[in-house]
Amino acid sequence: MTLALCFHCGGIKFGALCPCEHCGVGATSDISLDIVFSDHHYAVETLEEFGAVIREINRHTTDPMTRFWAFIAYVATYHPSILAAEMPEEMRARVENILRQCTLPTVTLRPTYR
Repeated sequence: MTLALCFHCGGIKFGALCPCEHCGVGATSDISLDIVFSDHHYAVETLEEFGAVIREINRHTTDPMTRFWAFIAYVATYHPSILAAEMPEEMRARVENILRQCTLPTVTLRPTYR
């Protein structure tokens, strides 16, 4: 069984490609991205810490695209070994504003126990 991060609510869900049991939102349209944020790559504790980042971002925006890009920008900035991202230009100012408002928790990258 796979545990994965929900990019919408920050919860831990069963299955990287399945809808979240907590909020009902499905996977992204990028299967590779969904699997990167699963226990195939990182320990559940790390996924939970990433979830805390998403929940903090959620406190400052209700827009799903802004939330998503703010999280991606956070990961690309603080954990560039995971991913690099080219944000759509129209999102840049909104995302930077959201991230300035956030008190972002620390995420420690721990490998999976698998």
